Amino acid sequence: MISLPTDLPQGVVVTDALNADVALFPSRAAYRDVVAAFRNDGFELCADLCAVDYLTHPGRTLPDGVEAERFEIVVNLLSMSKRQRVRIRVQVPEHDCTVDSLFSVYPGRSEEHTSELQSRRHLVCRLLLE
Repeated sequence: MISLPTDLPQGVVVTDALNADVALFPSRAAYRDVVAAFRNDGFELCADLCAVDYLTHPGRTLPDGVEAERFEIVVNLLSMSKRQRVRIRVQVPEHDCTVDSLFSVYPGRSEEHTSELQSRRHLVCRLLLE
């Protein structure tokens, strides 16, 4: 397991992850701070960001302390210098499906490469596409 940044917010659930060194499950309120902590700790690349709709899989397995919601934001961060990868997974409820933007943390992409993913009623997140 990798060493975690010292400035991670309280209450973040940490587990082993498939195809990543570690998976973290912060609350929506702590999401941007968790990503910023890894950015400050040498994770120089936000490899991808996506949203998942678990409409037909509401009973999926999650670690203790993480309540499944309909939507999930998944962010993969890479540290090329440390040769490490982390996955950050944020649960997003259907009734309030919004999350903070990461543009201030990883500003290397222009707005013209930004797309919006929407549910039937709400903006879920802004995706930075390569």
